[in-house]
Amino acid sequence: MIQFDPTLFIKRLVIQKENYTVYDEKFHQGVNIIRGHNSSGKSTIMELMFFALGGDIPTKQWKEIALKCSTTYIEIEINGKTFTLCRDISNKSRIGMRIFEGGYDDFSIKDSLLFPYSDRENKQNYHANLLQLLNIPIIKSTDNNFINFNQILRLIYTDQLTSVSRIFREQDFDSNTKREAIGDLLIGVISDLFHKKNELKEYEKDHANSINEIKTFTHVYLDIKTIDEINQEINFNQERISELNAQLEYINEESADNETRQEIYTQRDRLDKLLRQKEDKIDELNKILFEIKDSELFIKSQKNRLIDVQNSEKMINILSDLQFIHCPACFSKLKPTTSHTTCNVCGSEQSEEYEKPTYRLQKNIEFQIQETQSLLPKYQERYEESESELATINQNIDNVRAKLMVMEKPIGGLSTQNRLALLEIGNLEQQNIHLQEKIAQLSKFEILKEKRDDLQAIVSKLSSDIDKIVKKNEQVKLSKESKISGIVLDLIKQDLDREDSFKKAKEVSFSFSNDIIKVDGVSMFSASSTAFLKSCFKLALLIASCQDKSFLYPRLAIMDNIEDKGMEEARSKNFQKLIVAESKKLTVKHQIIFTTSMIAEELNNSEYCIGDFYTSENHTLKIKS
Repeated sequence: MIQFDPTLFIKRLVIQKENYTVYDEKFHQGVNIIRGHNSSGKSTIMELMFFALGGDIPTKQWKEIALKCSTTYIEIEINGKTFTLCRDISNKSRIGMRIFEGGYDDFSIKDSLLFPYSDRENKQNYHANLLQLLNIPIIKSTDNNFINFNQILRLIYTDQLTSVSRIFREQDFDSNTKREAIGDLLIGVISDLFHKKNELKEYEKDHANSINEIKTFTHVYLDIKTIDEINQEINFNQERISELNAQLEYINEESADNETRQEIYTQRDRLDKLLRQKEDKIDELNKILFEIKDSELFIKSQKNRLIDVQNSEKMINILSDLQFIHCPACFSKLKPTTSHTTCNVCGSEQSEEYEKPTYRLQKNIEFQIQETQSLLPKYQERYEESESELATINQNIDNVRAKLMVMEKPIGGLSTQNRLALLEIGNLEQQNIHLQEKIAQLSKFEILKEKRDDLQAIVSKLSSDIDKIVKKNEQVKLSKESKISGIVLDLIKQDLDREDSFKKAKEVSFSFSNDIIKVDGVSMFSASSTAFLKSCFKLALLIASCQDKSFLYPRLAIMDNIEDKGMEEARSKNFQKLIVAESKKLTVKHQIIFTTSMIAEELNNSEYCIGDFYTSENHTLKIKS
């Protein structure tokens, strides 16, 4: 069958209670049916399956029997690669997850990676990790909430506790914008829109900050002059200082009084210390600069290494499919193997679930890149602080030198004219110091204006791009929603003659945002008909994703309510056969898992059935009393 990525398929679910297994069943692509009497634990298995995949179960919704278990392991296939997810069972919220590249039989704590529920420092959460593995973009809804993997599962999994009139699994702190973002993401109309919208928000914030900085600057420096005008003032003052110096009569240091001489020694000593501080600060700047350059080179090398690992994995996969005809050592002709799990060179048996251990290596490289990237802003901040400190040291050096120049001029026996000249020199030099500070501030001001203009250009470009994407997406979204609605319409017409509105239906519409499905504008039907409509919608969503490869919905449907709200047996069996028939038509890899207490006779004990027919005596969870 053809594979449209992203795909997420369940291969095996294992539930443990401390040291022994209470549930262990394998699943396959296509239709999987968990059947049994009411209260035999079917819904418990579905809830634990949802939890094992990364779903969040509120404390009040945990079943007592589920809490008697300790750990879930779920072996899954993501875009053709096998992973095993492990979670500890607890009614506490925000439980983390271990991810292992490979099958359950090869799982080991040592070779798995532990991810928290939410980001911690440089540790990525498991939601983001699973979305990356699926190649589903990590986005925010318009109310600034990240769409995590739990949100994706709310559309994949249909539970019994949620109202049958709602599309999504119910959860606290839900919103229209969040549901719309999830729906748009999974039907593949997101494109770059959400990324660009979030980018625009950040740039608009930066742009507003730069405008405020400019306003603050102009308020403080009301008499703003240009740098050229200030330089003219400095040059004029310098020329005047040169004229005054030419007028002064120099005397030897010995002619100064003892107090003045001692002050000269003190200032010279201070100058020496400042010069040493300057050397140390320059060394510090060079070291920080080295750290920055070294970190940038390390990040670049690790990114190249990551590409090499990914390329080597592709090569391993290619080579693993080769069948050698002759031994690569002695060139003798090899006998063909009878099993695809046996190496035709050395004869070793290889697990069907064996995966090349590149996932762990890739994640370690990614962690190193993230950690180093997080250090760069700190290095940059230290560099800027040190630059500022160096500027202060240079300013102090200039001040001490200016003071020494004045002190080393004759003090005693000066004419009134020379004393006035010295005073004027001091004032002019102080003026030049302040003018130099203004130049530094004006340089920052020019940088601020350039930054504002650059940000304005980016904001304008992003706004224009978003307008174009929105117009394009409106048409794409309408087309995809129309496809889903058309499939739902076809499915409900194949229902038994129980709901006249379904047989005569002309149009089906739905809204992810409002969490509702309507038939000819009506959403209120009998409870069993509403449940049937919802199940048809979930099946239609999967079918549409198998007909259009641009969908990001991962071709998986998990349904625990197909006969909810008093649906009669004949109607349930008809829908079961409808699911199987629709699945058989599909040429794209997919998986449907559903539960029933009224299995159709021709489906019972077929290849579609998973595990036993469960009863109160033969519960799904084999917990020892």
